[in-house]
Amino acid sequence: MLGIVFVISFIGLCAAFLFARFVLKADQGSAKKQEIALAIRQGAEAFLKRQYSAIGIISLLVVIILFALYSRSGDFGSGRFYWDDHVGEGEYPYCRGNT
Repeated sequence: MLGIVFVISFIGLCAAFLFARFVLKADQGSAKKQEIALAIRQGAEAFLKRQYSAIGIISLLVVIILFALYSRSGDFGSGRFYWDDHVGEGEYPYCRGNT
């Protein structure tokens, strides 16, 4: 079974290589088309830079908020978590295999 997975993966990689080679060897078009393509590429790169910056800032804020909430819970540094005391009893009776 694992051999089939490797064969299919290898075929997929070969197809990707052939498609990439075909696209890279294709004619790039006239100077006007290349100018338009460059403008599109620059716009896309600027858009992605803005999106990644926003995602980075939001992620950092979420981490800071979660860290602050967890540290205010009084269990910070104890190595214990909420579920250490509550799993397997009451709310989560099936988590420890108590069926």
